[in-house]
Formats: sequence, structure tokens, C-alpha cells
Amino acid sequence: MRIHALEIAAFGPFAGTERIDFDTLSDAGLFLLCGPTGAGKTSVLDAVCFGLYGEVPGDRNAAKRLRSDHADPTTPPSVMLEVTVAGRRLRLRRTPAWLRPKRRGSGTTTAHASVILEERRGDEGWVHLSSRLDETGQLVTDLLGMTVTQFTQVALLPQGRFQAFLRARSDERHKVLQRLFRTGRFEDVERWLVSHRQALRARNQRHHDAVAALVSRTCEAADQPLPDGWDVHDLHQPAESGQLRSWASDLAQSADARRRHAEAALEQAADDAAAAREHLETERRHADLRERHGSAATELEALDRDQPERDRERTRLERALRAGHVVPLARLAREADRLLERCDRAWREAAEGVRQSFDLPEDAAISEALLVEIETVAADEVAAARALLPLQDDRDRARADRDRARGRVARAREQRSSLDEQLRRLPDQTEQARERLELLRAAAASAPELAERLDRGEGRLEAARRAVDLSVELVTAEDLLRQRVDRAQELREAMHEIREARISGMAAELAAALASGQSCPVCGATDHPRVARPAPGAPTRRDEESAREEFETADFHRQAQAEAVATVQRNLAVAREGAAGRDVTDLDQECAHLRAQLQDARSADSAIEVARDRVDELERRATTVREGRAEQDAALARAEQDEQHHERRRLAAEEALSAALDGHDSIESLIEQATSRRQVVATALEALRRSHEAGRRGRETWETAEATAREHGFDDVAAALGAALSPDEAQTLDDGLRHHDQARARVTAVLEDPHVRSALAEPVPEVDAAAARCRDAEDRLAEVTATARAARNVMARLGELATALEQALTDWEPDRAAHAVARAMSTFAEGKHPDNSLQMRLSAYVLSSRLRDVVAAANERLGAMTDQRFTLEHAASRGVGETRGGLSLSIRDQWTGESRDPATLSGGETFVTSLALALGLADVVTREAGGVAIETLFIDEGFGSLDPETLDDVMDTLDSLRDGGRAVGVVSHVPEMRTRIPTQLHVRKGRDGSRVEALRVPV
Repeated sequence: MRIHALEIAAFGPFAGTERIDFDTLSDAGLFLLCGPTGAGKTSVLDAVCFGLYGEVPGDRNAAKRLRSDHADPTTPPSVMLEVTVAGRRLRLRRTPAWLRPKRRGSGTTTAHASVILEERRGDEGWVHLSSRLDETGQLVTDLLGMTVTQFTQVALLPQGRFQAFLRARSDERHKVLQRLFRTGRFEDVERWLVSHRQALRARNQRHHDAVAALVSRTCEAADQPLPDGWDVHDLHQPAESGQLRSWASDLAQSADARRRHAEAALEQAADDAAAAREHLETERRHADLRERHGSAATELEALDRDQPERDRERTRLERALRAGHVVPLARLAREADRLLERCDRAWREAAEGVRQSFDLPEDAAISEALLVEIETVAADEVAAARALLPLQDDRDRARADRDRARGRVARAREQRSSLDEQLRRLPDQTEQARERLELLRAAAASAPELAERLDRGEGRLEAARRAVDLSVELVTAEDLLRQRVDRAQELREAMHEIREARISGMAAELAAALASGQSCPVCGATDHPRVARPAPGAPTRRDEESAREEFETADFHRQAQAEAVATVQRNLAVAREGAAGRDVTDLDQECAHLRAQLQDARSADSAIEVARDRVDELERRATTVREGRAEQDAALARAEQDEQHHERRRLAAEEALSAALDGHDSIESLIEQATSRRQVVATALEALRRSHEAGRRGRETWETAEATAREHGFDDVAAALGAALSPDEAQTLDDGLRHHDQARARVTAVLEDPHVRSALAEPVPEVDAAAARCRDAEDRLAEVTATARAARNVMARLGELATALEQALTDWEPDRAAHAVARAMSTFAEGKHPDNSLQMRLSAYVLSSRLRDVVAAANERLGAMTDQRFTLEHAASRGVGETRGGLSLSIRDQWTGESRDPATLSGGETFVTSLALALGLADVVTREAGGVAIETLFIDEGFGSLDPETLDDVMDTLDSLRDGGRAVGVVSHVPEMRTRIPTQLHVRKGRDGSRVEALRVPV
């Protein structure tokens, strides 16, 4: 990747448009990006990162404040970056989200982030590729092979960030390396192994529970306890050894033996019971036959005594059957007589109605001819009354037309009143709408001031919250400082005690170095009659040096913590000053109030147009109402004229109708009266004809009944009716005779039955004794049957359980083996298995390999920059206070031959080592990213801590980075760097924003 050009507008501290030609700067290979503190050197690197990824490095991206405060409010912030990646020349134009002034009215609105991606293709020039943020980000990431985190670690070595990697703990270094090398898949493998192990453990437990349940049911079915040493909650060992299968098989065989014995006893008891039942049945059959013979003989004697009465009933029933042919005809004749009476009564009543309706004399004879004549007159009266209906319809239509006209008059008057009321209210409503419009305009005008006050308030609120966090952090830091002071003091005292104890035993230490014939270094004698012996547990020189090193390390941590406390105190003072002495609650309430006011002001701005439309609408409505008032006056006049016309029509129709009715209430009553008189005549005529017909039918029916009675042997109808019986009586006689005949036939058949006669010849049966023997045999059979059934049930149940247990054990075996493998793999990958001596996770092991490559690449440069004094060492073992190993770093000092913690390095040594480590990390990440060459590299600050000689070595190393066409940009405000690097990019700050200027300084 090579950067060609960068153009910045209204971005960061740059108010105007600044263009940087990186091709010119890169020709020198090494160039300096310099300027005073706060001028915007880092903002240039932010612009490069933003142009590629739409983000800026580190915490600055979370602030979401990229637009320059110095720029004109209408100027949009933008970044244009021209870069070659993977052989493709790209141009990216990005605009971050920003608040722009509204085009109509006052206030601001949010302009969303945008991007335009173009590619230069030969003669075609710049070709548009995409204007989507996600699509552009994906293309850049794919071409570079790096995420924004990796890019800022590889191409933009951030200010002060790469030193943190050197001094980080293993778990912190693990997170950084994982983001850079994208090894999250190995943690996914660890999580999958754990999840897989847990799933298999759950499945294994379900299988175990299923087997345990079957074992418990088997014990219950067999009524046997578990073998000694077995636990139903842990059956793994019996299942694996096959003992469970053998145990279930033995129980099934024992149950089968018990079943065979019980079935043999059942067969014998069944034979005995069958014989007893057969004997009892024979005795009962003989006793029953003898009893049937005695009952039949007694019943036959009773039937013979009742025979005369049955003969008389048979004769009576025969006469009743003959009379049954006459009875229906007699009933019809009597019914005809009753019908004649009803018809005569109806005729008399109808004739009386005719006399009353037509005012006939009491003695006037009413014949059928007279009724026909009267009916013709009544029909003429009905027709005359119906002829008056059209006149009534004319009157009703006139009345309805008049009522509708009256309704139109009322509605016209009501609408005119409503319009009058609207004309009265509209002036006040219009004035109120104009006043609201002015209020909204005034509220909208206050939005800029409220936004400015809200920005200040939110800044103070953020400072107050930062002060609260720093107060808590300060308490924690001070507690840790006190602990480290106490620890350093304890180690100092321990070191002094060891030193005093060693001095006290120095004679024994000197004596240990004496040899026979050598002079004593104290007295010079060569004879040593009584050599001093060390006391038990006396400290040695190594003990003293170890105590001194522990004290120095603790004292170093104390000093570092003291500096951290001072830093937190300074930051807390700054935060409290930014909060202006106010607390979070007050500032939060004030900001909430300002937000509400600002929201109201912005809402007012959006409501101005609505209020203006409301005023216009009310004015238009007033004009419309006045026009409608004139139209309603004309409509009212027309409706009143229609009402008068239809009223005159109604009165004329009323007069004509009153003359035609001649005293009747209405035409309907006149028609009803005529229709009623005609109906009376028709009813009388019909009643007369029915009476004549009923008399004729009655005479014919009586004549038929008398002839039928004589035909069936009776003198007359009365004699036939006397011999008749009711259906119930006849049925009773017939049932009695039939039952008598059936009983005689039945007892005769019993007395003549050969089996009955044979039973009389046999001895008297002993039924009770046979029944007792049968009960004993049945009881024995029931007992043996229950025993056999229980044995069969136990056998069947144990067979089912044995089959289910076999299947459950078979199902369990693969999951049990798989769970053992998964448990071993998962704990090994987590670093918790005994075979994992370093307790190193899988992901840490992979990153440990990457870290070894990083250390190797870093040492190639670290040796040159430190005159071969320092080399980095990667340790797979755990560091101090760490629970997992694999990612520890130490620094080896070749002058002393000792390895120590990187925290013991001085400031300059730390910078050099961190720079070498960062460059090595960049090389390895580049290779891991797919071999994309990083031809433009930036290093941000840190050179001020180096002495001249070390700075020379560092510069030589940076010069070596230019091999192969790589361009290196160094960000620094150290004056000495300006004399060493002639190609420079100056960032100059001012009250109206920063500017960029490229220079070539003579060396």
C-alpha cells in the first residue's frame, strides 16, 4: 500500500482545504511531520485512517467530533485520499456525519456520512465503483487484508500505544494479538469444545439416568436389591465392565424357573377343578329335572279346574269380534248428527247477522235467492268506496311536498345561523393564529443560543462525570500506592534483617572458603584448629541478593504507582476545573432543561410553516363563509315559496275529499263498512248450503249401519253395540286365553320329556356335597392361577426391562466414550488438563507462535539500535501474578547476562525496545494479512527520550526501512529531528485553524 495524496477540508484543526502530496515526500524515503503541540500532526494520520476506513484511531473515534470548529458553518468536512493497494489506484472521498445549518429557517440538521470510491483504469480515467459505506469498507478491508485495528498497529504506529504492548500482562497482550492476527476462530474452537463437552455430558447424564431408572425398575420387578458396592447414582463402572448385563440376565433366568414351576401346578389344579365342576353340574341337572316334574303336575291340575271359565270367555270374545264391523258405522252416523246440529246453529246465527246488517224485519223469510240478491248490492258499495282512493293520494302527496319544503326552510335558516356564527368567530381565530406565528418565530430564533449553551453544558457535564470517575480511580490508586509502600517497606526490613544475619555469620561464611594449608584472609594463619560453622538456616549471599532484588522491584512498582497517583490527581484537577465546580446532578438537570428548550425551539422552527398555513387558511375560510351566506339567503327564499304552493294544493284536496266521504271518518272506514256487509251475506249463504249437505249425509250413514248389523246376526245397531268390547277388554280376554293354552302345552311337554322320566328313576342327588367339593377345587385353582400369573408378569416385565436395559447400555456406550474424549480435549484446550504443563490455552498457543515470530523480527532491529545490548525473549511459562502462560516477554541484558521485566527499562530504552517490537509486529501482521506490502509507514512521537547515540542508531534503523521503496513518516516536534530529516511537512496552528506546508531543509 502506497499513499499518493491527501486532501483535507474542515477536518480536525484544519479550517480550509489542505492538500498533501505524499509522492513528493516519499521520494526522499524518510520525511518528518512536525509542528507545535496541538497543531494537528496526529490529525493528518487520522485523516489517512478515516479516508481508508471511515474511522479514526483509538478514543478519538468515540468522540464523533471530526469537523473543524474553525471552519465556516456551511462548509462540509471531507477527506480525499488517493492510494495504491494491491496494484489498484483508488481515490476515496469521505464526509463524516456533521450538523449543518438548515436550508430553510434557522437551526441545524444532521447530514449523514457519505463516501465515493473511484478507481483509475488506464485510458478510462477515474471510474466510479461505489457510494455505499459498507460496500466501500468491505472492499478496502479485502484489498488491504487488514481491519482498522491492524492497520493502525502496522502502518500508523500510534502515539504512546506501542509501549503499552511491551509492558502488558499476558491476558492484555492476548487481546491485542487476537485483534491483530484475527485468531478468534481458535477461541471459537475452545468455546465449541466446551459447549460440545457440556452437550455430551448432558447426553451422557440422560443415558445414565435412563439406565438408572431401568435398573431401579428391574430391582422393583424382581424384588431384589442392588448388589453390594453398586450405587444407582453412579453406574459407570458396572456398565463399562458388563456387570449390569450379567446381573439383568441372571434375574431373568431365575424368574423363568419360577414361572415354569407355577405353570405345572396350575395345570394340575385346572384338571381337578374341571372334574369337580362336571360332577356338580350332573347333580344339579338331575335335581332340576325332578323339580320340573313336580311343578308341571301341580300346574296341570290348576289348569283343569279353570277350563269352564275359559270357555265362556271364548264365546264372549267371538260376539265382540262380529260386533266390531258395526261399531265404526254407528260412530259415523252419530258424528253426522252432531255436524248437522252445528251447521243449523251456524245458519241461524248468520241469518240474524243479515237482518241486523241490512235492517230486515224479524218475520222476514230469508232464502238463498234473497241472499244472492243482497250480496250483489254489497259488492257495488265496495267498488264505489274504492273509487275515492286517488283523491286521498293527491291530498297525501301535497302534504308530503309541503313538509319537505318546510324542512328545506328550516335547514336553510339553520345553515345561515351557523355561517353567521362562523363570521363572528373567524376574526378572533385569525388574530390568535397570527400571534402564535409570531411566538414560534421568536422561539425558533433562540435555537442557536440554546445550542451553544447546551454544548458548554454538556462539556461541563462530561468533565464532571470524568471527575467522579477519576475520584474513584484516585481512591483505588491511593489504596494500591499504600499497599505498595507497605510492601516495599516490608521487603526493605526483610533485606536489612537478612544482611544483619549474614554479617553476624560472616565468620562461618569465610571459614567455608578456607582450605588446608591456605592462609586465613583475616589473621593470615595457615592452621585452623576450630573452624566456625554456620548456624542452621543462616542466610547466604544469594539470599541477600534475592532479597535486594525483591525490594528494588517493589520499590520500582511503588514509584510507578506514585507517578500514576500524581497523574490521576492532575487529571482530576483539570476535570474539576472543566466542570466549573458543579456536580453531575445539577449539570445533568441543566443539560436536560436546555435539551428540552432546544427541542422546543427546533420544534417551533418546524411548526412556523404550519402556523403560516393556518393564518392563510382562516383568511380563505372567511371569504368562503361570506359567499356561502349569500347563497343561503337565496335558497331560503326559494324554499319558502315552495312551502306556500304545496299548502294550497293540500287544502284543495282536503275540501274535495270531505264532500265525498259524507260523514265518514276516512275512505278506509267507508271501504271497511261496505266490505263487512258483503262478508256477512257471503257467510250466511255458505252456512245455508252446509246445513243442507250435513242433513243428506246423516240419513245415508244411519241406513248403512242398520244393514250391516242385520248382516252380522244382530237385530239392530243397539244390539251390536251392546255386544261390543273395548280394544283393551278384547285384548285382555285374548291374552288370557292364549296364555292358558300355552301353559297347558308346556306342562304336558314337561311331563312327557324322557329326560325327566329318566331323572325320576335315578337316586336322589347330593347337590350340597358336590358344590362344597367344587368350591374347594376353584379356590385352589384361583390361588395357583394368581401365583402363575404373577410369575409370568415378573418374567415378562424382566424380559422387557432386560431388552430396554441392553438397548440403553448400547445407546450409552458411544456417548460415554465421546464424552471422555471431549472432556480431555476441552480441558487440554483450556489449559486445565494435567498434561498441559504450561496451562496454556489453544488460542494462547497459536498467539505464542505468532509472538515468537514478532520477537524474532523485533530483535533484528533492537540489536542494531542498542549496540547488541538488549534482546527480547519470549517465555512460554507464566509471569508473576498470571494464571496462564504463553505470552510473557522479558528483556535480556547482554552486559549482565540477566533477563528482567521490561518495566525496569528506562524511558529511552523502553521507547527503543517498543519501537523495535512495533516494527517487528508490523512485519508479521503484514505477512499474516496476505503479503500486502505497506510502502508508507508512520511513526508517531517518542524520540525526545533518546540520547544522541541511541537516536543515531534508531535513525539508521528507520533508514533501513526505506529499502525496497518504502516511505517512512516520522511524527515529532523534537527540534533535533528537524536537522536530521531534511524532507519535512510542517503543521502550523493559528486562531483561524491549522495549515500544512511541505519544506526541504538543507542539512
